[in-house]
Amino acid sequence: MIRGESRLVAGVATAEERDDSRVPAEVEVLRHLRRVGFYGPLPADPLPHAPRAGPEKPAPEEKAAPEDALPEEALPEDALPEDAVSERALRAMARLLRRFHDAMASFPSSYGSPPYGLGGVTPHDVTFTAGLPRGLARPGRVVHASRMSDIAVTLLYWAPVRDPASRPPPQRPLDPGPRLAGFCDAYGLGALPRRAVLPLIRDHLAAGPRITTLAWLDAHWDELDVHLR
Repeated sequence: MIRGESRLVAGVATAEERDDSRVPAEVEVLRHLRRVGFYGPLPADPLPHAPRAGPEKPAPEEKAAPEDALPEEALPEDALPEDAVSERALRAMARLLRRFHDAMASFPSSYGSPPYGLGGVTPHDVTFTAGLPRGLARPGRVVHASRMSDIAVTLLYWAPVRDPASRPPPQRPLDPGPRLAGFCDAYGLGALPRRAVLPLIRDHLAAGPRITTLAWLDAHWDELDVHLR
């Protein structure tokens, strides 16, 4: 059993361990994402009818408001359609997050040491088309966060690693163990980094008032961990 250790892989750190005092403006990030093709077409995708990684129109120009980049399919607060929790949606989210991370890896480091991430992505942080994540609602709003901490917090909400009683109704029947593995497969996460996922989720939960979810994770640790080995 592995608990409480967030440095299982070189370079893994939680957002709380980094200095968030200086991050780039949203418009700078959006211009960079456009420059490296994040808003362009995805390469061939193994799933049929896979979503594009961002809105079809380009990122806004320098003087445009960041909101101009938002498609209109963002989920309303507290809404979670059943097809948004499908296995295909989960894997599409993993690929979208991987593509964002790859795009941000080349962002200029004048604001401090990379990486920049999103601090995790919930279903309300993406836009959907036909039940699949199509784009990030706020791709320019970044924080200092490693890929692994982004993955861990995202899985907290997408697997989800939560007590079924606290999940939105469509997520309550889901078995999070296989979904952890499915997300990691689609992201392309190797065997060793996968072992950091649950410790990072636990670190994130321990940093806030999430006692019920933390207790649920501890009680189900072994049955979740087996899917990440």
